[in-house]
Amino acid sequence: AIKALLERGGGSRGSHLVADPAGALPHPDLGEEWKFLPENVALRDEILCIAYDAAADSFRAKTTAPRAIPGGEFWFENTWAEFRKASIFRRDASETPRPYVSSRRGE
Repeated sequence: AIKALLERGGGSRGSHLVADPAGALPHPDLGEEWKFLPENVALRDEILCIAYDAAADSFRAKTTAPRAIPGGEFWFENTWAEFRKASIFRRDASETPRPYVSSRRGE
């Protein structure tokens, strides 16, 4: 995945830094060894997918466009709270949810 990203011209972004002797210096007080390849912002509009090809016994990379962010309220925090209240276990709106029972002490 890293090799494919670098071959596509991907630079430093987020939690990874790509060292480059011909790159940019992040701060004037740092030495030449800190030069890095800046982010290629054009790659923000794609997702790099890696797949194993068993027939060829090799990996291949392809890109795809990101999906739109869902419009619902199905964020982890919301669904976890529903799970903890057991409301996800209702069969219909009239049913009283069964309580969540933890096997751990203090919960």
